[in-house]
Amino acid sequence: MQGVNLQAQVNTTKALFETFWHQDWFAGGFVWKWFINHNQVGGEQNHMFTPQNKPVERLINS
Repeated sequence: MQGVNLQAQVNTTKALFETFWHQDWFAGGFVWKWFINHNQVGGEQNHMFTPQNKPVERLINS
C-alpha cells in the first residue's frame, strides 16, 4: 500500500467547495466516515477516508 496523500485530500475538498458552494442548487453534503471517538481515529498515517485529525479537517471547519 502506498502512503497517504494528504494534499490530494485537501485539494479535492477545496475544489469541491470552490466549484459548488455558491451554486443555487448546492445545499451542502455529508462528510464520509466521521467517528464519535474523535481523538482515536484518523491522523496523518491513517489511509481511510475520514478527514478527522488530518489537514483537510481544518479546511472543512473553516
